[in-house]
Amino acid sequence: MPSDHTSHELIVSVVIPTHFREDLVERILLALNRQDFDMSLVEIIIVPTPNDGTKALVDQLQSEITCKVILSQVPGDESGRDVSAKRQHGAQVAQGTWLAFLDNDMVPEPHWLKEASLFFDQEEVAGIEGKTLIPAVDKPTLTYKGLQRVVEPGGYQSCNIFYRKTDFDQTDGFSSEFPWYLEDTDTAWSILDLGKEIIFGQKVEATHPVPPAAPWRLLHEAKGAILKPKLYKRHTKLYREKKMRILRKSHYAYLLSYLLLLLSIVCSSFLIVGLGLFTCVALLHAFKMFYKTHFSFKELVHTLFYTWISPMVIFFQTLRGAAIEGCSLKETFFLLKP
Repeated sequence: MPSDHTSHELIVSVVIPTHFREDLVERILLALNRQDFDMSLVEIIIVPTPNDGTKALVDQLQSEITCKVILSQVPGDESGRDVSAKRQHGAQVAQGTWLAFLDNDMVPEPHWLKEASLFFDQEEVAGIEGKTLIPAVDKPTLTYKGLQRVVEPGGYQSCNIFYRKTDFDQTDGFSSEFPWYLEDTDTAWSILDLGKEIIFGQKVEATHPVPPAAPWRLLHEAKGAILKPKLYKRHTKLYREKKMRILRKSHYAYLLSYLLLLLSIVCSSFLIVGLGLFTCVALLHAFKMFYKTHFSFKELVHTLFYTWISPMVIFFQTLRGAAIEGCSLKETFFLLKP
């Protein structure tokens, strides 16, 4: 721990949003209680949904938890589903010089805070992206494969990240314009737009358990494409530098097959071509996704269904978002490039 911190100084505010997940809150609190760090310098801010049972849990654990725990709800947020608003509220309540954001399903390793603190006195560092560990499984699932991509460095996932509060406060933080998707990217890029640095903390480790299969998330993310033109407008330079793409080549193959099937209404010869293309793309895509994974028949069917409709949803949501943001035709074409 940096030597110039006094015993009375509050260094870290750990912000944890939660929504009816008392069992996970208990696990993360106990993990934070085991930190190899002076926890008198830490406050834990839990932002729960009204009446979700978190307060009763914290009261129950009071004798076991040695660090300061604060419960604070977002004013007027009765549904409690706006995770971006919860993180932002936690940041506003926080008194620490550093903000540490954790999702409630994360389990920080005992050295998590100690390793992060090694960067606290480096003035050029405004953010520390923690390393998210995915526990090995005997039978890899599609969700497990997906998590391997999500936790790669440079994604700035809010499940495990630190920001210097003075730098965070110079931005919009977790903006209400991104209430449920891309809020972590927007926040990190706002820090980078200040000319600040976000480093990757190789040993700032927290574990993210592999959740059950949730094929519907494919559609959820597809709907989120409406926010990508907004991200482009807010951070045009970074968006181009990062070479973000909304539609992949497989998406375009699906869209082309759908167009051919639509054209078969006026010319039947397009029907065979469209069906042939769709069948080839769907089979290859399914093989790529599920190769060497463990899955149920129900998961397979649902995943394929959402995979097939997602390209259309992404395409039209991107067009909607571009229109809302006033993107030019050239900018819209750029956003839709594979």
